[in-house]
Amino acid sequence: MSHNNYNDNSGEDTLRAISSYILMWIGIVMCVLCAAGFFVSTDWLLTQAINASSEFQNNDSDAANLLFKIEMIMLDVALWLKNLPVATKVIGIIVGGLLWFSNSDD
Repeated sequence: MSHNNYNDNSGEDTLRAISSYILMWIGIVMCVLCAAGFFVSTDWLLTQAINASSEFQNNDSDAANLLFKIEMIMLDVALWLKNLPVATKVIGIIVGGLLWFSNSDD
C-alpha cells in the first residue's frame, strides 16, 4: 500500500494563518479608527456635511443619492469616534496594536 506524504496538520495551519491574518487587519483597523478619533473636530464634520449637502443637492440620480448616504454614514462614524471617551480610544489603540503586532509575520 502506498503511503501519502499528506500532512494532516495542513488544514489547521491554513486556518491558523487565515485567522492570524484577519486578526492582524482587525488590529490595524482598530488602531487607525481609535487614533483618528483624537483628530476629528466638530468644525471639520460640519464643513464636510455642508459640502456634501451642496454637492449632491441638485443631483437626483440613484448614484448621487447612494454616495450622499455613504458620506453621511462616514460622517456619523467620525462623530461617534470623536465622542468616544479618551480612555476607550487609548484602550482601543492598545488592544488593536497587540492584535496587529502579535499576528504580524514580520
